[in-house]
Amino acid sequence: MEKAQGWQKHYYDRTTKRRKLSVGEKVLVLLPTDSNKLLMQWKGPFETVATVGINDYRINMRGKEKPFHANLLKGYIARDHDASQATTGEGPPTSSSAIPAASVTVIEDLEGEHFNDSDCEALLELGGWGCDETVNDVKYSDELTLDQRRQLEEVALMYSSIFSDRPRTASTAEHCIKLTSSTPVHQRPYPMPYGMRQTLRDELREMEDRESSGRVISLTLLLW
Repeated sequence: MEKAQGWQKHYYDRTTKRRKLSVGEKVLVLLPTDSNKLLMQWKGPFETVATVGINDYRINMRGKEKPFHANLLKGYIARDHDASQATTGEGPPTSSSAIPAASVTVIEDLEGEHFNDSDCEALLELGGWGCDETVNDVKYSDELTLDQRRQLEEVALMYSSIFSDRPRTASTAEHCIKLTSSTPVHQRPYPMPYGMRQTLRDELREMEDRESSGRVISLTLLLW
C-alpha cells in the first residue's frame, strides 16, 4: 500500500507547477462549491502558514490549519486601492474605480502544463437519466371546463410516451456520425476498480434497454 501511494504521488506531482509560496502569502484554494460537491471553485483568500515538503503547504482557513497540495493552490493578487474602495464601500465609487462583480469558475486540465481559467455565473449541471416525470405530472389550466379537461387528459394519455423527462429513441429521424475510418476499434480487456463495476453494469444494462448497438470497443469513460 505504501509503495502504491508513493507511485500515485509521483505521477500526481508530475503535473504540478513550480509554485513557490512564502509564509504569510495570500492564496486561493480549489474547493468544492457549497451547492454541489462535484463542482470546484477557487475560494479565499487564505494565509499560508508553513511549507510541508516540496509541494505541500499548510493553510490557515478560518482559524484551522489544513494541508493542501500545490495543485490546489493559486497565488492571490490583491486589487488596487481604488478597486478596494469600490468593493468595501470605504469611498464613493467613481467611473475609474467601479468594477463589475462576477463569479469565477476554474477549469483545469491536470494532464497539460497550463491551467485555463474562465469566468461564468455557474457550471452547467446535467440532469439525471432516471424517469421522474410522467403524464400524471402534466399541469392543466384551471380555466378549462370539465369536458375540455377530460378531452385533454384523453389526448395526453394517448401520447403518454412523450410526456417524460427521460430521453427516448426517435423514429422520425436518424443521426449519423461520420468516422474517420470504418475499421472497428478493439482494445484488450483491462481491470476496472471494484467500486465502479456495479455502476458500469447498470449503464450497460440501460444501453441494452435503449437498443444501443455498435462494433466499436474502446476505452470506457464513466461520468460522475
